[in-house]
Amino acid sequence: MSKLRCSCGGDSHPHHILGKNGCYRKKATGKLIPTNFRKEKIISHEPIDVCDVNGYTITVFTLKNQRLYSQHSNGEWSLPKDESSTISLVGEW
Repeated sequence: MSKLRCSCGGDSHPHHILGKNGCYRKKATGKLIPTNFRKEKIISHEPIDVCDVNGYTITVFTLKNQRLYSQHSNGEWSLPKDESSTISLVGEW
């Protein structure tokens, strides 16, 4: 198991191990790992970047800016432990 570093501010150390002690984030596992990144044309708009998470197709903007996913340098993803801290309009993950 890799020891991802986090700087969420939830621990006394600026770069602590993800998910430990007072960390506010967790490693994305299973269906919560974003997959199938692609461009999709929605209605008459220009193609936009989308991916699949937990059975839903969402925009990459939603993934990073509303659901607060973060991709680490090794390619793994993390997300908030508490889903209520996100600003996603879709209630289901």
